[in-house]
Amino acid sequence: MFGKIPDQREKYWAPLHAAGIFLLFFFLLLKPVNLYLWENLRDTYFYVVVPPLVAFCLYFRWGKNCVELRALLAFWIWYFISRLLNGGQVFVDDFDGALNFSLYFAFASAGFVLRPEQRLRYLTCLGAVLAVWLSALSLISLYASLFRLTLINPITEKVLCSMPPDGFSRLDLFEQNPNYTALWFFIGLALAPFLFLRCKRRLWRVPVLLSALLCYLGLTLTYSRNTMMAFSGCAAMLLVLLLINSGRIRSRRWLAAASVCLILVTIPAVYKSFDLTAGLLGRISSAVLAEEDGDPAELPVQTALPVQTALPAGEAEDVSVFEDNRDFLEEASTLSGRTRIFKSAFITMIREPSRLLKGCGSGDVMSVSRQVLPKAYNHMHNAWLEAMVLTGLPGLAITLLFSVLLIWRMVRVYFSKDPRLCLAVKCLTLPLAGIFAYSMLEPLLFFETEFCAQFFYLCAGMLLAWAYEASPGKSA
Repeated sequence: MFGKIPDQREKYWAPLHAAGIFLLFFFLLLKPVNLYLWENLRDTYFYVVVPPLVAFCLYFRWGKNCVELRALLAFWIWYFISRLLNGGQVFVDDFDGALNFSLYFAFASAGFVLRPEQRLRYLTCLGAVLAVWLSALSLISLYASLFRLTLINPITEKVLCSMPPDGFSRLDLFEQNPNYTALWFFIGLALAPFLFLRCKRRLWRVPVLLSALLCYLGLTLTYSRNTMMAFSGCAAMLLVLLLINSGRIRSRRWLAAASVCLILVTIPAVYKSFDLTAGLLGRISSAVLAEEDGDPAELPVQTALPVQTALPAGEAEDVSVFEDNRDFLEEASTLSGRTRIFKSAFITMIREPSRLLKGCGSGDVMSVSRQVLPKAYNHMHNAWLEAMVLTGLPGLAITLLFSVLLIWRMVRVYFSKDPRLCLAVKCLTLPLAGIFAYSMLEPLLFFETEFCAQFFYLCAGMLLAWAYEASPGKSA
């Protein structure tokens, strides 16, 4: 699997595949900037580029894939078959998924066509561009939130960023759900340790830290508890990883005890820090609005709404708009109502047993759930339950197999003492673990073609390539 490339054609194809994946990633990343242009490009060039990219990947990598990549390939094939089992109309309606989900395999394969040093450079370049983009979004979000403005995208004339002036509200970025945009900032935060360790010059670490700070503030403004908890867990993982690699505690018992204590302290402390940060932003916003002498109506039409978008001077000292007034205990007990959604997945399988084998069309995922839930939801809020309802038990089995195998490899890399697995490589387990945790309450994995899902599979492929090099086993 990792020997010399015998076919010269594969030698020339590998960099083209890596470059194609790089361009596709940023094509998906910049979707919200100009949705109209993006859809035109997708309907023309995207559907022309993806099939040859996947076809060449299958041709050159056939028989060389590890079991995790074979699981991704099997899931794509089964999704295709399950659409056919549900009828021709379902296949037509879900054709985009039948094509787009092949990118999971293509993105994950990028790690196996690159050498170790090439992987490091590849992820560093991708992470640097991603950090610049997310930092810009964070600055825009911070500006709109502190001044309580609605900024308009001059290209699409839709909302770019909005924070209403009255009452508690969550960041509205590109009219996307705050739970999803929170994941954007989480990726910027989780990738920061890798970029920090990759900076050979210490001066370059300063912008990395600034980018992480901006992403932290952006995540705070989304008030996404799921993502905040995922980041808190990743922060604890990072501290434990640094403790293990420091070598200061050699006794395994003491190291385990110290790690447990570190986790118990770090997770609640980091999670609570978001509340403190939100309160600080509220005070800053009040101070800024109280001292503001200009008339918001004088601002350009594209960047501000009328005068009422800013807080009145008499209410400038009210910082309650930055305080999360949702009942934490009530929402935590039901995971914001998600436990009822999870139960409805099993009710769906009982009422329609045919879904156990062939699943259903994407438009019918919640058809039974809407009959038993007090309000309508668009999905199952869990990646694996979504797989069960949409693709049946075979799809669920494949996704569970991939997840368990990948997590096992992540654990092996995290605790490995192999010199080929440097600290920067081990830090790649952080975004993967966080996205896994996020997908427990959102259906990101397996059914999304957004850049967050593709980032997961790209990182997973890179980590798997390093893991198999360090411990190849029989499959290599």
